[in-house]
Amino acid sequence: KAVVSTQSTGDIFCLQETKEPVKISGFRCYNSNRANSRSGGVCIGVKNDISSGVSSVNTSCCEDIVAIKLKKCYFNIPNDIVIINTYDSPTNSSYKKNADDDSTTLEKVEEIVLSLQDRTRIVLLGDFNARIGTEPDQVEPHFDPSWSSYNEELQPPLPKRSNKDAKLNSNSKQFLNFIKSSDLVILNGRTLGDIFGEMTCLKYNGCSVVDYICASSDLFSDVAYMEVGAFSSLSDHFSLHMTLSLGQKNNLSRGAIPFFIDAPLSFNWKSSDAPSEGSGYLFETEQESAPIAAAISNLLESDVQSSEDVIALNSRVVDLYSLLATNSLQKKSNKQTNKKKW
Repeated sequence: KAVVSTQSTGDIFCLQETKEPVKISGFRCYNSNRANSRSGGVCIGVKNDISSGVSSVNTSCCEDIVAIKLKKCYFNIPNDIVIINTYDSPTNSSYKKNADDDSTTLEKVEEIVLSLQDRTRIVLLGDFNARIGTEPDQVEPHFDPSWSSYNEELQPPLPKRSNKDAKLNSNSKQFLNFIKSSDLVILNGRTLGDIFGEMTCLKYNGCSVVDYICASSDLFSDVAYMEVGAFSSLSDHFSLHMTLSLGQKNNLSRGAIPFFIDAPLSFNWKSSDAPSEGSGYLFETEQESAPIAAAISNLLESDVQSSEDVIALNSRVVDLYSLLATNSLQKKSNKQTNKKKW
């Protein structure tokens, strides 16, 4: 209850490792729990206001999966959307070592996906205990020059996926193969709100990205926002948040997202045989100019007493050196070079 009340403000929440059935006032909860076990457990909660537009999906093949369907007729969307919440235990966990069924959790997810009707769109999320680095999650397209009917505008390329966790583990290959074969797209690291691929798990021995939100490729354009939330003492995993536009145009404004910030400026850094012409010389000269030198002096004399003071000082430093770079260096052009189409 504390996790939901402090971390979720949406219409639907998903929890993993619940250990027992979850009941939250104001929500209809769909639970799946392991028999005779105090580990695992998954739950999807749907606000009562929209629960009549939601139905359960049969996931009896696996205790670590629970799924619901958003009905297209209720939400006025082209296709039904199935949300699949999954907890895939670590490979070396006692639960997996003692399991009677040799099938993996992902194989069970695949079984559920295959049972869905054509055109059903999917949102797959959860703790998959898979560290995948920046390995490709999409099948590389191959286009024959003779395919004159191919139109790039109909199939825009996906943004490149970033990940602050560069490591791979034993679960990575199966997870990535499943994503590719199921025509899903990993949202982490390529979606507005998480363009850098933030860490999702923090333990005593380090950080990792093991929690993911994935969506059908034709649902990607309807994802308005996805972010990794703030860390909470209630869990060693960060909460993940996603907003679907569901048929509405994705017109986000700065007012809609209070922490929407500009991307950093990029500058050309040039070396030169003539010391007075190199970027280093120009940058240093500007730094020693009277206005910049005075501003730096003011920064050094700042009274910093609190975390708010640190944040404010950091902003002033960034602003000053952005101005310094703008005054002394040449900005990189954002103009893209024209490439021949096949």
